[in-house]
Amino acid sequence: MIEKGLTHTKPTVRQKSTDCLLGLFEVTEVFDEASNEALLEMIKHKNAKVSLTSIQALITLLGAYGPKKVQLKGFVKSMEEAASSTTPAVKSEGLNFFKECYRWLGDG
Repeated sequence: MIEKGLTHTKPTVRQKSTDCLLGLFEVTEVFDEASNEALLEMIKHKNAKVSLTSIQALITLLGAYGPKKVQLKGFVKSMEEAASSTTPAVKSEGLNFFKECYRWLGDG
C-alpha cells in the first residue's frame, strides 16, 4: 500500500492511501513490528519519491497520534539519514519530522 498508493501520481489516490494508513493505525493500539519495518523499509528506499511519501506518512501519523502511539525509536536513525540527504525534498521532510518530534517532546 505504501509503495503503490502513497507514490501514485493522482493526488486523490495518495490522499485515500494516507487515510487508509491512518485508519489502520487507529484500529491497532500501536503499529506492530512488521508495520514499523515496512514503513522503515520504504523510508530507506532508493527511490526518493517513495522515501519522501513514506516520511510524509510518518509525519502525518505522528501529528495525528503523538509519540506515545508512534514508536519513534526505530525511525530516528533513518530520519537522520533522510535529513542529511542530497535530495532537497527528502531533506526538507526529514527536518520536518524532527520539527514534529520537537513539537510533541520539547527539549526533553
